[in-house]
Amino acid sequence: MRPGARLMAFVLDQEGGAEVLKVLAAGAIKDLAGQVADAIGEGAEVKIYTTDRVAASVSVPAEMQARDGVLTRAAAAAGLEVRPKPATEKRSRGKGRKARPEATPAEAKASGDANEAWVAARRAQGKAGR
Repeated sequence: MRPGARLMAFVLDQEGGAEVLKVLAAGAIKDLAGQVADAIGEGAEVKIYTTDRVAASVSVPAEMQARDGVLTRAAAAAGLEVRPKPATEKRSRGKGRKARPEATPAEAKASGDANEAWVAARRAQGKAGR
């Protein structure tokens, strides 16, 4: 800092910032989404929504995007970047089945694990039937 320079304070006006993001930018967001939808034509769906700011999404049938790339082209023409919607996390159904070690019925019985002995006996029956 230079000698004699004064520090300035900055205080964020949160209500004013929220107004800019929700109200003043709303018209520009709606116009831009409409421009993209108009470039796509029939099949485009515009959804305007508000969270902590105004936002819009333009969606097209997957077939149109996969075949012709209509959304990507229309967004690029409007100067926008297309990003895929993040995948939602699916519930885990637990761990996959763990393969049991191959053991003879005698080895399994000697281990003292009744379940293991049962599995080994079933395997032996299956192999004998083949």
